[in-house]
Amino acid sequence: MGEGRETVEFKITLPPALEEKVKPDVLIAALTYKLYREAREVRQVLEKILNMVAAAGEIYPVETAVLKEVKVVKPGGRWRGVSIYNRGPSTCWVQLSKQMLAYKPVKLEAGDSKSWFFLTPVIEAVYVKSSGKSVLELEFTR
Repeated sequence: MGEGRETVEFKITLPPALEEKVKPDVLIAALTYKLYREAREVRQVLEKILNMVAAAGEIYPVETAVLKEVKVVKPGGRWRGVSIYNRGPSTCWVQLSKQMLAYKPVKLEAGDSKSWFFLTPVIEAVYVKSSGKSVLELEFTR
């Protein structure tokens, strides 16, 4: 092998009765089949990863009135991002999904907006409340 390349050795263990009786072409066919199966498994894993990372391009707009009690906005499923605009007239506080409840809510004054985007879909819900009454525009993206 050329310089800088590592060689990886692997050994296929055959039952003692077959070690001397297996023809090379049969062994090659068996190895090819095994490699094909493993390649198919790797492809399935890569497709799952791609589905987790590649954006679907789906957008789900929501407009909701917000009062002093906490309101949960659940668009269904998991989403990669959300943009929120506070139309006012009151100040609102926004928090993402249950995994993020330990973090302090983000304050949105009337006319302010905030966006969150993640590589993988992690947003299940948005928790909102207002100091009085406000209208929020939310746009979820997958």
